[in-house]
Amino acid sequence: MTQFRKIGGIAVSVLFVACVSPQKVEVAVEPTVETALRPHTVQKYTDDLNLEGLNAQILEHIRFFRARPQKLKGELRFGPDQVRVETYIKSLEAFREKLNEVKKSPGASEQSLLEGFLPEHFDCYQVQGDGRWGEAFITSYYDPIIKANYKPTAEHPRPIYTNPRDMVLVKLDEFRQVFPRWSIFNMSEQKSSAPIARGRLLKRNGVQLVFPFYSRFELDTLGMMRGQKLELAYADPIDIFVMQIQGSGTLEFPDGKRLRIGYASQNGHPYFAIGKLLKDRIPTERMSMQAIVSEMRNMSSEDA
Repeated sequence: MTQFRKIGGIAVSVLFVACVSPQKVEVAVEPTVETALRPHTVQKYTDDLNLEGLNAQILEHIRFFRARPQKLKGELRFGPDQVRVETYIKSLEAFREKLNEVKKSPGASEQSLLEGFLPEHFDCYQVQGDGRWGEAFITSYYDPIIKANYKPTAEHPRPIYTNPRDMVLVKLDEFRQVFPRWSIFNMSEQKSSAPIARGRLLKRNGVQLVFPFYSRFELDTLGMMRGQKLELAYADPIDIFVMQIQGSGTLEFPDGKRLRIGYASQNGHPYFAIGKLLKDRIPTERMSMQAIVSEMRNMSSEDA
């Protein structure tokens, strides 16, 4: 703390010498790795979610580091403090042991864990938000887990494809530099800052030609890519649709095995948010992914 006071004193002294105008100037300072967190004493620990979810996420965190031995030799920074990764992982494992103990002990309560074990064995850090401490805006990423099968079934009829082998990318900006008139082709993608056209490379009369890639209707309803050994798995059509919107997800098979898959490519056709299509069915205040999925499942075949 003394060091910070000295630094602050120097800053104020310079300010008094340099300022010739009484006008106040506020300068926004971006937090650094060292200043984004600070040690903090919590008066009361509270948690409005169940401990099973916390336990599961801690386990995933441990697995992440254990699967990457090279990271175990490094250090993590928490504000002004540095902690060896191995020490950090051991602390999480100790936390999980306590969580399991609370779960198995009828007399133990979640509140006793929060009020006793955490303050005694763990350090707490406060996050700097938008210029203020403890008011950080935290977002999360939804990664769905969906039931899948190795073969098509009545419950899981829709294939999930890997990248097609005949897809080609046309970099339109390269053509624009040579042919200015090509500027009228203003195509863009969500995952690319440069204009790109996607298509299929086909041979016609000995000439290689590029055709537009299949539309969603051609892929999902007509099955234009079936039989090319590109199927990763099969799942419910709506579950697949949600996963495509999110960009990734985890497939869970009947034998208990899991496969995590992520965004690889797209068909190059314009994207239209399904929320706009359903705005007349779902009030704005109720609009969410859960509401969209529920509405889609209740649709008749004619509406779909």
